[in-house]
Amino acid sequence: MTKDEFITLIKVAEAVIKIDQACRSLTNFGLDEGSCNDVFLLWNLLQSNSAQKYKMEGNTELEMQSYRAFTHILENTTLTPEEKYSLLTSDERDDTNG
Repeated sequence: MTKDEFITLIKVAEAVIKIDQACRSLTNFGLDEGSCNDVFLLWNLLQSNSAQKYKMEGNTELEMQSYRAFTHILENTTLTPEEKYSLLTSDERDDTNG
């Protein structure tokens, strides 16, 4: 996946987060519930192209920590998509982000 393709997916993910927030405020249900959960294929695609530290490790606790850090970056409203790309593809640990 190219950098531009990855950044485009980040922008789509940001839009999905806004849609999810709107759904929750209107219906009390998010996109991860019911038939709308297919949208999380986007999360899987982004996560599988991120740095190794954000990939599934086969250890439930490590997976949860990794997923929390991954979603923290995607949901951060102060970072640009380019900054998110840099964080998600960096192999360096950044424990301040989740």
